[in-house]
Amino acid sequence: MEDIGGFSLLVEDLRFTYIMVRKIIWICFIVLLFLVFPIFSFSDDRVAIWVELEGEHKPFHTAKEFNHYKKFIDGSPYTDIICQVYRRGRSLFPSRYADDTLYQNAKKEGFDPLEYTIKKAHSQNKKVHAWINLLRVLDNKDAPILKTLGERAILEDSLGHNLSDYEDGKPPLTKCANCKIGTPGIWLEPNNKEVVKYLKFIVLELILNYPELDGVHFDMARSPITYPKYAVEKNIYGLGYSMEAVRDYYVELIKKGETNIVKKRYPSGSKWRKFRQSQVTNLVRDLSSLIHKVSPHMEVSVAVIPNYTLAKNKAYQDWKLWLKEGIVDKAFLMIYTKGVASFKKRMDASLGDGFYSSKLYMGIGAWLLLNKQQNFKDQVRLSMNSKASGVALFSYSNLRNKKGKKLIKILKSYLKEKKEKR
Repeated sequence: MEDIGGFSLLVEDLRFTYIMVRKIIWICFIVLLFLVFPIFSFSDDRVAIWVELEGEHKPFHTAKEFNHYKKFIDGSPYTDIICQVYRRGRSLFPSRYADDTLYQNAKKEGFDPLEYTIKKAHSQNKKVHAWINLLRVLDNKDAPILKTLGERAILEDSLGHNLSDYEDGKPPLTKCANCKIGTPGIWLEPNNKEVVKYLKFIVLELILNYPELDGVHFDMARSPITYPKYAVEKNIYGLGYSMEAVRDYYVELIKKGETNIVKKRYPSGSKWRKFRQSQVTNLVRDLSSLIHKVSPHMEVSVAVIPNYTLAKNKAYQDWKLWLKEGIVDKAFLMIYTKGVASFKKRMDASLGDGFYSSKLYMGIGAWLLLNKQQNFKDQVRLSMNSKASGVALFSYSNLRNKKGKKLIKILKSYLKEKKEKR
């Protein structure tokens, strides 16, 4: 693979001129459509569905699975389809910077999953958002980004390990026997400039190849949460300690005019935490800015931890700031719980009285509610009657079985009742 700095090679391989012309024509068509046919509009009741790339069902791996997927979305009650296109370094679109074997195999079988989804969805007034897992490579040590950038791209802990050394979220034997990360897998270092550049190329390939997309949806735009609490608070255990990150931290302090700086190999405290937050924020800002510049009509959204304090201080995912500054357009809160009372409590805490309420989607863990149909309906009702933009269901794989189809039927019935009462 060529040096990732070779931007001209990327543009050449993507047939830049052809794609840009195609994109401009499409944007003009959309503008004209809304001017000439103002009745063409999306439903007020927004219902999104996450379609995972590699769940229990793999909708894009074979023609047979893809046919099941086509039947699932055709005439469905969903207004927004969040189609996963990048996970574990693998892409569902043509790419020089990801393993696009899945896409190439689909093309050999005669279909382009994302192209079909966009055309079918738009024919039914639905939106399509391309879902990208940003910083978690999961277990794929052969991911192109890791092969290209090496171990320096991976988060390092304060015990002398990077996350590729971990097993089941735990570091090799150390003095901190209970240390672990909450979401196991290999995570990338957001402070690494080459990681940011590489992810930009991934996003650029996506939006240039599919200019008709309605949005790009980021997942894993955060750091994994570290445990146990006492080890973190006593600075026995933490993440983000690459030499480059620590160096950049102290450089930033000096630029801010800080004095009497005592340099440590493993810094801690509120200033270090804010630095870590800023690295994730800067990554999301850079990618969002790229999307908005190249494809202004595309919406940028992000899946987030609903507990804002936890998200901001432990996962460095400052989603309220992202909404306030317009870095992202929408945030999808993953409020996954079986109970109705617990769902309402988390939802109300997330909504608060903030200006951002209308920019939120309430994420419902449908897989938890397959045997709790009334709870599912109540969670949908609470979401729909709140100030939020809508509701999002996780996920396609969980709703494809018989129990899942019953939930879909309940959803359709509820939406029909709600519409009739207007």
